[in-house]
Amino acid sequence: MNTNNIDHQPQWNELLSHLELQQIREENKWNHIQQQPKKKRRCC
Repeated sequence: MNTNNIDHQPQWNELLSHLELQQIREENKWNHIQQQPKKKRRCC
């Protein structure tokens, strides 16, 4: 049982870190979009 838990933990850590990375990327994307001047976005 103990070894099972140890086996599962890295996967969870990877999943969590992956989710966190995704969140950070999304936030960065939005920040980047918001920081861009509106003049450039109006073209389309």
